[in-house]
Amino acid sequence: PGAIPVAFSPVPRRPDKVWPPDRYASVCDNWRERAGFTFVAVVGPGELHYVDRIVERAARKDAFAVLPAPLPFGALTPFLRRCAFYFGQDNGIRHLAIAAGL
Repeated sequence: PGAIPVAFSPVPRRPDKVWPPDRYASVCDNWRERAGFTFVAVVGPGELHYVDRIVERAARKDAFAVLPAPLPFGALTPFLRRCAFYFGQDNGIRHLAIAAGL
């Protein structure tokens, strides 16, 4: 039995909706401790720096799984259906997560 995946996309589409990296890190640390969740970063090209800033601030680096490359669009919905929930910004990934039933 592995860690339960959570779709994680902290990438904002509007600058006024940016949540501070230390808050994301704190939430992810707590959920890792309490439920064993692993936050799988779902980002597009050039967006990984948002995740990097959060992981740098996290006490539980093992709370994160960062993929070596963005998932292809066709793989997103099947991946999202395997996740416990979505955590992140109001962006395109969030809308796909809702469509996938999260």
